Amino acid sequence: MGVKVGLVGFAVLVPLTWSPPARAELFIEGYGGKAWHFPGRFTYETTFRETRDTDGARGQVDSGETARASVGGAEWDDFSLEPPIYYGYRGGYFLASAPRFGLAFDLIHSKARLNRFPAADASSSAVRPPALTKFEISHGLNLLMAVAFVRTDPMRIPRSRSMTWRIYSGVGIGPAVPHPEVELAGVLHQGYEFDGNDWSGELIGGLRLQIWKGLSLYTEYKFSGIHLDLRIPGGSAVTNIYSHHLALGTGWSF
Repeated sequence: MGVKVGLVGFAVLVPLTWSPPARAELFIEGYGGKAWHFPGRFTYETTFRETRDTDGARGQVDSGETARASVGGAEWDDFSLEPPIYYGYRGGYFLASAPRFGLAFDLIHSKARLNRFPAADASSSAVRPPALTKFEISHGLNLLMAVAFVRTDPMRIPRSRSMTWRIYSGVGIGPAVPHPEVELAGVLHQGYEFDGNDWSGELIGGLRLQIWKGLSLYTEYKFSGIHLDLRIPGGSAVTNIYSHHLALGTGWSF
């Protein structure tokens, strides 16, 4: 746990505490886009059991005995274009002494909704847990990453006096800050989680068009992997979400 907390601090604080040289090229950016999540294994366990009274009304009781369910191929909906939409912010700098190399802090606001609930498919304990009736991360599958960048030298666009383009790539790692909304056995749980158990990483490739002074437009592809270990009523849920991202953005360098 101490190692996880230390790495979280590193990923969050390095871009903020590593002061850029006076002549570094600073930049700030914003982007929107869409994510596509791969199906994957989803596992949850809980001590809660669903009950019904003589009138058929649902209730729940904590049995004290853990029941576990798991399924492969759980399907995720990204609903990137529904409010709040997919977006991201980035800020950092490129070194004056080595202008091809830079460091940034990247925040991605993505979302995920489970479309296939595992209790209907498989149980790995003697007692089957109650079915999940809701599992989504709609107020943010938020990824906070320190990113190292490398880019090509600017290349002039024919017949343009000032416009240039360049290719760049990057790799990032850092904590995830999810906001799960879970309903199980009639009990709803929701809230932000930031406990060192949720992690993310990304690979980036993009094309940037410098259109006027420090103003640029860019498009980029990301591949991300996220490990989630989340609290649910009476227990926890664990899954890995791998995703494609396509983003369009604008930035300013100075």
